Amino acid sequence: MQTKTISLVIFGSTGDLTHRKLMPALYNLEFEGNLPENINVIAIGRRDYNDDIFRNEVKESIHKYSRLKLNENAWDKLSKKIKYLKMDYSNQSDYAILKEYLDNHSDNHDSQNIFYLAVSPEHFEPIVSSLKIYGLGETDTKHPRLVIEKPFGSDLASAKFLNDRIVEVFSEENTYRIDHYLGKEMLQNIMVIRFSNIMFEPVWNNKFIKKVIINSSETIGIGSRGNYFENFGIIRDMVQSHLLQLMSLIAMDKPKSLKTNDIRDEKIKVLKQLKILSDEELETSVIRGQYETYKQEKNVDENSTTETYIAFKAFIDNERWKGVPFYIRTGKKLPRKSTEIIIEFKDVEGSPYTNAEPNILVFKIQPDEGLFLSFNTKRIGNTTDLIPVKMDFCQNCEVGFNSPEAYERLLFDVMRGDATLFARWDEVEHSWKFIDSIIDYWKRKNPKLYIYEDNSWGPKEADKLLQNSKVFLDIY
Repeated sequence: MQTKTISLVIFGSTGDLTHRKLMPALYNLEFEGNLPENINVIAIGRRDYNDDIFRNEVKESIHKYSRLKLNENAWDKLSKKIKYLKMDYSNQSDYAILKEYLDNHSDNHDSQNIFYLAVSPEHFEPIVSSLKIYGLGETDTKHPRLVIEKPFGSDLASAKFLNDRIVEVFSEENTYRIDHYLGKEMLQNIMVIRFSNIMFEPVWNNKFIKKVIINSSETIGIGSRGNYFENFGIIRDMVQSHLLQLMSLIAMDKPKSLKTNDIRDEKIKVLKQLKILSDEELETSVIRGQYETYKQEKNVDENSTTETYIAFKAFIDNERWKGVPFYIRTGKKLPRKSTEIIIEFKDVEGSPYTNAEPNILVFKIQPDEGLFLSFNTKRIGNTTDLIPVKMDFCQNCEVGFNSPEAYERLLFDVMRGDATLFARWDEVEHSWKFIDSIIDYWKRKNPKLYIYEDNSWGPKEADKLLQNSKVFLDIY
């Protein structure tokens, strides 16, 4: 960890994200000895709090949400690093308060400012502009970092506008666009499993792989997020950021090295080669749905056509993957909470065993983290019948084991300046190009929105698209 003084400034410090994720993550880093001694956590808020009031609320949040039990010694060390700074981040003149504080509490020659925007997306651009006006952006001698949460825009045009405003203040090198999926332990393991095992990489192509399925299902509905979800829907909320990132990791070629930009370069190649579907293809390749009680949720229009479920088939137009369908499915109010990447291999050409099941490899991202492999063997006894054998590795099922939360890894990487697990602008750009093509088709053609029962596996019409729903439901 670097030795310079770090000032982590959190905008939106009294909000849900800060209390449920950021503060518990900082506590866990402190508990495990990964938080630098010389860090100041500056919580920006409009409420009439002082340090003690805010720290007490943070302590309650850590007790409630941290994966590690609250330890008084660890909490005492962290609490001394937390400062509450009352200011209204929507009032430009209030940034003088932040400027004065940072000038008085940092070593200008050996300090690192990190601005974390844990706020609603409409505040991103005004905050960045205000930081620039008060000289808190990037200069020839100062290189502060900006951490920005999703959603990064609501389409390509708005994402470009936001990015143009950001690059006026922070360079691409110092802009960290968070996708918490990329901080998940098993997702980080995909490259290790692919590129360090000879049994996998040689067959990672269209000669051996029949299809790839990326599934993310949730049992809950939208809860109190009606205002947000009505404007974004699940295609923007889940597919544009999280699931296309999963696709790029599973489909990328081997990078030249493990350096940040070498890995990012290979991911962006996948997104650039993601085929834009024609209207005719979109008509048969995309199913959108809405759970039946969605319109009863708070802040949802009674005539809403917002999708809470989407399943679609995509193709990557390159030599490795040409002809291999990638099925992406995500939805709310489904029977099982899980995120997984399923690789189904082709049958053995010319095999005398006509009743062999396909080999299947599953990367389990959450809630279980691990690897599942299914292959064929002979049934015991005087028979030639085949049965599938299932090998299941779970790295977080051991009693007492508790994987680090995604935000722990991401905050740790921001502090040490490692941007590998953050989205580069061109990744965001090409993701939006693909998503915009689907949304534009919906606006022009208004295809049917299928209503599905709560706690079902989504619209029955998706079964035909997915070809074999058994691979989702009964694989384990």
